[in-house]
Amino acid sequence: FNEISPSSLVEHSRHMGLGRPTGIDYYGTEAGGSLPVPGNVSAAINNAIGQGDVQVSPIQMVRLVAGVANGGSVYQPYLVERIGGTDFTPLKTEFQPEVVDDINLSEQTLDIVHKGMCGVTQDEDLGTGFSSFGDAAYIACGKTGTAQTNRYPNAWFVAYAPADNPEIAVVVMAEQSREGADVAAPIVRRIMDAYFKQEWYGYPLWWNENEYVPVDIPVGATGG
Repeated sequence: FNEISPSSLVEHSRHMGLGRPTGIDYYGTEAGGSLPVPGNVSAAINNAIGQGDVQVSPIQMVRLVAGVANGGSVYQPYLVERIGGTDFTPLKTEFQPEVVDDINLSEQTLDIVHKGMCGVTQDEDLGTGFSSFGDAAYIACGKTGTAQTNRYPNAWFVAYAPADNPEIAVVVMAEQSREGADVAAPIVRRIMDAYFKQEWYGYPLWWNENEYVPVDIPVGATGG
């Protein structure tokens, strides 16, 4: 950090599609987020893990993870508006995928990220997503997140699958909730099970609780 510009972290993040509108909102109301320029090493580390004043949207995160899965390309996202015509006939819309940026990471670095994300779901001892994906019929690669927001955190999980030849990327963010591994990861598992036509993963333990109680994360603590 001391040898490069403090703004380099922000500039690199923007290439990944973070901190700026994706263009998915046709009405111009999409929030771009916030990527503050770190003033010192501690702030840079804090920002790198999504703490502090960093703000990103779910669509930004899933587009970034899709870029990791496809080898580094950041694509223009599109919103599905309809799945059938007024006469119940299928709609057919043709468009060409549009690459709008590049993650700009070396093949070696992307491989490290890929292996780390796969470890989240496959490592029985250290994987925060293992409890949700360890017994899946496919290998998903993902990342849990527990973002501090006042008293209760936002639960995150973003993933792609299958590991060797990715077809789908999914993100779930539950506001004012619990840790990402407890809330968001099980929901992503159910979505992916449906996509791969597998028997759906069971409901999370908290689903049937009489009273849903968010987790209270102390200021300064981090979660997974």
